[in-house]
Amino acid sequence: MAKRHTQTMLHRGVATVHTVETDRLFGPFEDPASIALIRQIDLAVFQRTGAVPYSRRALAIRDRGRCGYCGGLGDTMDHIMPKSRGGPASWTNAVLACRACNGRKADRTPEEAGMPLLVAPYAPTFLDIYDPKGEMA
Repeated sequence: MAKRHTQTMLHRGVATVHTVETDRLFGPFEDPASIALIRQIDLAVFQRTGAVPYSRRALAIRDRGRCGYCGGLGDTMDHIMPKSRGGPASWTNAVLACRACNGRKADRTPEEAGMPLLVAPYAPTFLDIYDPKGEMA
């Protein structure tokens, strides 16, 4: 393991010095021959860079369960540009909406319905949706 990575892990408190090779110091730590992890680190989660699959569940996590129009409890998916009018099924064209707002907006854009969005839709990163174990939050 690289010395820099070792020092970072020791500094962050996710590892401790297990055995010491010499009496020299390695930054504020003894120069380690080996270290012991305090907790499991799932590196695959932190190295993941792929796009998050677009889904109703992931949308609810991204929008924190809130309606993009009134801020209330969102329980339906709304396409900003309705699919019936050529709007894509994509992260940037969808928000969570409560049933009342989704019904009121109907087959119109937010501008046509006089319902401005409270949030700007975006494509989330892996860490926006998944917890450190790689499961949906």
